Amino acid sequence: MKIKYILEQAVKKNKIRCIDLNFALYISKKQHYLVTLTAAFTSYAIGNGHICLPINILYKYIIDLKKTITKYHEIFQFLDSYQIWDQILLKSKIIGNDTVVRPLIFSNNCVYLYKTWKAENLVLNFIFSQNPKFIYDIKQCKLVINSLFDSTNFINFQKIAVSMAIIQKITFIIGGPGTGKTTVIAKILITMIKIHKQPIKIKLAAPTGKAAAHLTQSLNKNISLQKILNENNKKKIYKAVTIHKLIGIIPDSSLTYYNKTNVLDLDLLIIDESSMIDLFIMEKLINALPKHTKVIFFGDINQLPSIGNGNLLKDICYIANNTFNNIIPILNKITNYNIVSNVNSHFFNNHICILNKNYRFENNSGIHQLSTALMKEDPLIFYKIKNKHFKNIKLYTIHSKYQYIRMLQNIIQQYKDYWKAILQNKPIQNCIKIFYNCRILVAIKNGIFGMEEINKNIEKLMKQKRLINYVIRNGYKGYIGKPIIISKNSKTLGLLNGDIGIMKLDKNNNLVTYFQIANEKIVIIPANILPEHNTAWTMTIHKAQGSEFIHSILILPNIMSTILTKELIYTAITRSRKTLVIYASQKIFLQSMIKKTNRYSQIRQKILINSSKSIV
Repeated sequence: MKIKYILEQAVKKNKIRCIDLNFALYISKKQHYLVTLTAAFTSYAIGNGHICLPINILYKYIIDLKKTITKYHEIFQFLDSYQIWDQILLKSKIIGNDTVVRPLIFSNNCVYLYKTWKAENLVLNFIFSQNPKFIYDIKQCKLVINSLFDSTNFINFQKIAVSMAIIQKITFIIGGPGTGKTTVIAKILITMIKIHKQPIKIKLAAPTGKAAAHLTQSLNKNISLQKILNENNKKKIYKAVTIHKLIGIIPDSSLTYYNKTNVLDLDLLIIDESSMIDLFIMEKLINALPKHTKVIFFGDINQLPSIGNGNLLKDICYIANNTFNNIIPILNKITNYNIVSNVNSHFFNNHICILNKNYRFENNSGIHQLSTALMKEDPLIFYKIKNKHFKNIKLYTIHSKYQYIRMLQNIIQQYKDYWKAILQNKPIQNCIKIFYNCRILVAIKNGIFGMEEINKNIEKLMKQKRLINYVIRNGYKGYIGKPIIISKNSKTLGLLNGDIGIMKLDKNNNLVTYFQIANEKIVIIPANILPEHNTAWTMTIHKAQGSEFIHSILILPNIMSTILTKELIYTAITRSRKTLVIYASQKIFLQSMIKKTNRYSQIRQKILINSSKSIV
């Protein structure tokens, strides 16, 4: 069978996966060759994080495949009729459109799997849903919100963000590290609690356990919020949960406890780190929400997109520019500002606020300038780093074994205060605090520049310096001072994926691991019953998302990879508050800075061309 041979060759040449081949052959029996190839490449695209496959990209895929195939070129004759591909595709019994449901959907010159088409339209209908009538007392809102902010002559977009969150049913508040997103969350909570005569049902959530714990910890430190909450409210609000737990995702299943027929009992939902939310988690979340629930999404659109399908936050907020129109009258009444309505502003800008003032970095900070340059896609910043223009950023190249060993030695030097605290048997809280000051971030897991190899090499050098002395307790081999990171949630032990612990011997000479979780509480777990974990001298950038450190060291591989993008670099460099050291070839670093993550969808286009009516 000619098409089977073509697809098998495509698998061998890593153009598609085995699952894509099998899907295409199963679904497109007795179909046109174009349909079979479309099914295979659409499956491949969805498997690589896209929501759909634009037909022009499909064309490039097929042309590229043809160049690598030596036999059966006659099946590619349809390439000459590229302009009538839509006619060929829509004649197929397995390809539908916006009104005819079939396994594949051809819409707006893009091919979807039915499930991604359905989920994308659900998301769009949700964000375009009509606002209920404004039900709060404007004078009271004005009194509460103005009491939370100092009177200034300039427009404070944190104040606008809080006001928009009260006005709108659905709001997106975006900004980079240090722009005060957590402060805004606290002030929204204060405002919502104060303007309601009766208690309201509030939930805080985040995509990962680590992000939820970080949000909980940050809000617990907010003095203003603490003062207005009674103990009952604190228990309800302060404990952020994962979205999975919020909607009751059933393990190893597509089902959720909360869904269309069993919605959450909720008045206000605030979600942090929303850039991590993928298409199908968003679909499940929307289905679980009552129609009256006010939803506020927080996140940084420049960070890494979700591991799953789509780049939802960035696509939804693509048009954001802090210009508004029909909400201006009520916004001005609440804030005492005199913002001028922009008639050319897209209606959906009324739902998005950008926090653009950075409270963490000075304007001359190298880290701030580098992160800003990455957002603006300005690669000229690289040459300032290369020429040592910034005091708090250093770039070192690794081109030899000697330089690699020097890098490892420099890393070990960063942990001298940590080892001093460990060897002097300082209180575990002190050891954890010192360890958290610095973090080694890597892009990949495997290879000499990957997490596993660097961890092993660091341990090898530390052992040579007699910092590490291995012990075996209850079948577990470890050492005093070993840092570990949990890689799988353990409900039984109360540990989350991303939690970091430090090993020590307890008073009974047993090897145990100390974890500092929410509210700075210490949890002690015997080393031999730990859930899945890795050594944590280094960690991947993905794992570090949502965390921050005083000093960061970024290590990039010496070969360009699909994983190396400006979003990855941005996420890595913005983990640091003060100093950043980068080990990378100059070529790889520059290429990574200008390479964008590209996830195909129609969300941006549909937001731009549609009014507030439903999409379907």
